[in-house]
Formats: sequence, C-alpha cells, structure tokens
Amino acid sequence: MLPPKDVYSAVIHNHTGKEVTVHLTYTNSMVNKLIRHTLVIPPGGQAAAEQRTFKEGATEFTTVITSVQVEGVTTKLMAPFPHVDSPTKDYPINIVEKNGAIEVQGKSV
Repeated sequence: MLPPKDVYSAVIHNHTGKEVTVHLTYTNSMVNKLIRHTLVIPPGGQAAAEQRTFKEGATEFTTVITSVQVEGVTTKLMAPFPHVDSPTKDYPINIVEKNGAIEVQGKSV
C-alpha cells in the first residue's frame, strides 16, 4: 500500500508585481467538511498556509489542502499536487506571471 499524497501545509511565493488574494480549501475527510482560508500576499512576498488539525474524541487529525486558487484567475491547483509522493508539509507553491496572465504552479523537479 502506498502512502497518502496529502499536503498538510504550504509556503506560497508571489513572484508577480501585484498583490494577490489566494483562496485555499482544506478538506476534513472524516466528516466530509470543507474549510476555506484566504491569504493576501504582497508583490514579491510569501505567506504560509498553516497546517490545520481537528480532534475526534481523544485523537487529533490533520486536514489536507485540496485546492489553491488566486482570486480572478480561472484555473486552480488541485490535489493531487505535482511531485507529492507522501504526506507533505510546507509544499512550495509559486504564483507567477506569464504573458500578462497569472498562474499558480506547484512544486517542480
């Protein structure tokens, strides 16, 4: 059996010259619940999408990041994320501008 390809937290780098608003979706598969979180990242800045946990009885579980989208951009980065082979913390995400359009890119090799 292979390990889950889950992303628990991410570091998002804004390589554009514009402030961006990033919407993340965390999923709690135990109770089929989505948690939305928003980050505002200045031009050339970065922000951390922190690991989020929840308790079920005496046990603590981690929610997983399932999508990352920049406000105003139609495409989004969705799980399974590129180059994730096992549970991952601080997954690198880059926001770049190509030919005037903003793109969200996951980890590259």
